[in-house]
Amino acid sequence: MYRNKSVESYLFASDKERVVERVMEMWQKIISALRDSVEAFINCDETLMGKVIDGDREINSMDEEIDLECLRSIAMRQPVREELRFIFAVLKTTTDLERIGDHAVNIARQAESLGKRANTEEDSILSDMLDLASAMLRDTLAAFKTSDGGASEEICRRDDQLDAMYDKLSSRLIGLAASHESNDSGVARVTFAQFMAARYLERVGDHCTNIAERIYFMDKGKNLVKH
Repeated sequence: MYRNKSVESYLFASDKERVVERVMEMWQKIISALRDSVEAFINCDETLMGKVIDGDREINSMDEEIDLECLRSIAMRQPVREELRFIFAVLKTTTDLERIGDHAVNIARQAESLGKRANTEEDSILSDMLDLASAMLRDTLAAFKTSDGGASEEICRRDDQLDAMYDKLSSRLIGLAASHESNDSGVARVTFAQFMAARYLERVGDHCTNIAERIYFMDKGKNLVKH
C-alpha cells in the first residue's frame, strides 16, 4: 500500500527516537561496566568482578535488539539518504559499544586471576586512564544524542592522550618486569595483568574514535579528515 513521504518520515522519526533511547541505555551500562571493572581490578573486589561478567549478557542482548530494530525500520520504511546514514551509524556504533563491554569483562577477568594484592603506582595510572576513557565515552554519548559531528575532532584528539598514557605505563611495566628476577612469579603476574588492563583501556579510546567518526559522517555526510 502506498504511503506518502511525509507519513514515512514521521514513522521513521518514531523509530529513530526509540532506537536512540535504547542506545543511550546500552551506553550507560557500558560506562558503568568499564568503571566497575577497573575498580574491581584495583581494589580486588570480587563482587564487582562478578557484576561486570554477569552483566555482559544483558549488553549483548541489547546490541542484538537494537540491530533488529534498525533492520525492521529499513524493511518497513523507505528511509532517505540521511535516515540511512543514521541507521548505518547505529549498527556500527553498537558493535563498538559491545566490544567495549567485552574489554570491561576482560579487565574483570584479569582481576579475578590476581586475587588479593597490594596497590601499586601503576594502578594509579590505570585509574587516570579510566577517567579519560570514561570522559571520552560520556562525550561521545552526548555527541551521538545530538548528532553533533563538530565534537568528533576533539574526541579523536583525546584518544592521542590516552595512547600516550598507555605508552608511558607500558614502558614502566616493561622496566619493572626487567628489574625483577625471572622466577618472581608474583611480580610477573601482576605486571602482566596491569599491562593487559591498560591495553583494554587503550582500545576503549579506539572504539570511541570509531564512533566519533561515524557521528561526523551521520551529521555531515562525509568522512572526518583527522589532522
